Amino acid sequence: MPSKDRLKELLVGKKIVEARMEDVPPEDYGAGPTGFLTLSDGMKLKVWGNDGGCACNAGCYPLSALNRVDNVITNVEVIENPHGDNDDDYLGFYRIFVYAEHELIQLASFDGTDGNGYYGTGYYIEVTE
Repeated sequence: MPSKDRLKELLVGKKIVEARMEDVPPEDYGAGPTGFLTLSDGMKLKVWGNDGGCACNAGCYPLSALNRVDNVITNVEVIENPHGDNDDDYLGFYRIFVYAEHELIQLASFDGTDGNGYYGTGYYIEVTE
């Protein structure tokens, strides 16, 4: 997972000119959906959630929302709540928000659960310049 500072480096001063989700795995070993973002400077970001890789939902944080941002991004906020309120499925989340024209916009959301904690957590961003 990139730090908040790294997300700021990638996003501040740019627009998200294209955002699309596809129900495809990001890699041979992963699970979809996969998100694709194109920034106003031509940079491309591929985003996807951690796949716990087990028969249960532990460690699975599929990408559940991805949005375009039509104005210049001025700041980034990240809210992390991986455990949720209890051990039920899909109560935890990772959310990336951006500010554009004084408005807070949810850029991406990954919803899931750490479960027993043995299968990982979080999300990934791959950058192509």
